[in-house]
Amino acid sequence: MNKFWHDFFYKNIVSDSRKHRLLKLCLFFISFLVTIAQNILLFMYSKNLLKKKKLSSRVISIGGITLGGAGKTPVVELVVNMLIKKGKKVAVLSRGYKRVRESDIKLVSNGKEILCNVEAAGDESYLLAKNLKDAVVFVGRNRYETGKIAGDSFHIDTVVLDDGFQHWRLHRDISIVVINASSPFGNGYVFPRGNLREPYKCLKRADCFIITKTDMIKDDNLEKIKRKLLEINDSAQIIETVYRSVCLENIAGEKQIDIECIKGEKVIALSSLGDPVSFENTLEHIGAKIVELARYPDHYWYTKEDMDNIQERRQELDAKFIITTQKDAVRLQRVETQDFASLRVLRIEIEIISGKDRLEKLINAV
Repeated sequence: MNKFWHDFFYKNIVSDSRKHRLLKLCLFFISFLVTIAQNILLFMYSKNLLKKKKLSSRVISIGGITLGGAGKTPVVELVVNMLIKKGKKVAVLSRGYKRVRESDIKLVSNGKEILCNVEAAGDESYLLAKNLKDAVVFVGRNRYETGKIAGDSFHIDTVVLDDGFQHWRLHRDISIVVINASSPFGNGYVFPRGNLREPYKCLKRADCFIITKTDMIKDDNLEKIKRKLLEINDSAQIIETVYRSVCLENIAGEKQIDIECIKGEKVIALSSLGDPVSFENTLEHIGAKIVELARYPDHYWYTKEDMDNIQERRQELDAKFIITTQKDAVRLQRVETQDFASLRVLRIEIEIISGKDRLEKLINAV
């Protein structure tokens, strides 16, 4: 989805705007048909009319119910690190969204070193490989075949599916769904009328809900989210988390910089995220003065022209820094520009504030 259609979709279709009523009605009809098709497929899998495939390794799925912005990648890192601390040999399987496919299945990291570039891996898979030094990372559309290769090649005992909630054809032992506290159930409609991947009632398939960004909303709103989740699925665990700002880094991630250096300074917030607001709120919480929001569609591949324009705006606005995210940084590294001196990358980590023992018990139980 390019920038024009991305902005149009969220501003005019997902939002409460009263414009384009006829278009919304047409999209609602398409969403209705999509939902029927999803229900038929789920029914066929539940009755074994379509067979789920099973890996020899146990499988933990981490996914979402909304399009982008839930914070699945940090949750994958959290769960994988928990497993590795318990001595598990872990492989992360990702689809590799928006990657340049040299082959259908590609090894991104062997648990020791990264073996391909960001274009071949996709930004999220590459970032996982960069941050998870002891985990094997594969990308491939067919998760079953990818999982078999991972198990045969690396003697994996636990597979973690990145963005796997809608990957129905593969059996999983635990299904974790990441819920964005800022927009837990989207606008209530399935894509293309809304930003739900499937009706939120499908959350009854989950074993665990990890609610992210809980500090971005009021306590009473968090309680409403938890009550609704329990109404849908009262047997699932609910884990509450927040993001913590750790430090700033240079574009290559080789140098850590004290986060206090942006306090009180004019900055441009540069991001291509499903939920840029939480990133921008984090910068404001640190004390940065955001003078411009440079927002691009999720997973956007930046060009030299983009960066040249942003640098020009920085000079016009007398901003000291351009601040971006780790996911953006791995895509920015490929841009041929000589001026990254003013760019800083915000490194964040997810922190569990409620339910850590329950999550550890769940993922170690199988």
